[in-house]
Amino acid sequence: ISEKPAFMGNLYSIDPEKGIFRLTHDIFPPKFCGKEKPLKYSLYDFHNHKYGVTTYAELESGTIVTLARMHFSFDKILAFKAKVLKTYQGIACRETLDLKVENPFLIEKFLIEYGHHFAMVHGDYLSDLQHLTRLFKIALEELH
Repeated sequence: ISEKPAFMGNLYSIDPEKGIFRLTHDIFPPKFCGKEKPLKYSLYDFHNHKYGVTTYAELESGTIVTLARMHFSFDKILAFKAKVLKTYQGIACRETLDLKVENPFLIEKFLIEYGHHFAMVHGDYLSDLQHLTRLFKIALEELH
């Protein structure tokens, strides 16, 4: 839908009172913002073990992203928008993003049902997901 690569990461709550969640993993796509806006990135070894490779790139604070996860039953998708607050190198996973979300307590509830691996794309694609889920007759649980 976005024609941009997605970043898959582990999503978890950091400060639900403030609506802050964290998404973290190791391989961040340099063209996450699109072909016309490649990000500067750095290569590192895997978790400081002197083997493998991980990427790190910084996203601008305030960047809007869409996160989505298919349910285990394959009949519904959970999706919501977030705003990037901060990008930094994590200890366990290289790429770590702090995100501001709406309805943080509802997202926590859905994490129990859906799991914590989410795909994230640059931009707002909720309306596109509405069309896609209608086409495939899949329910969309869209959080605002």
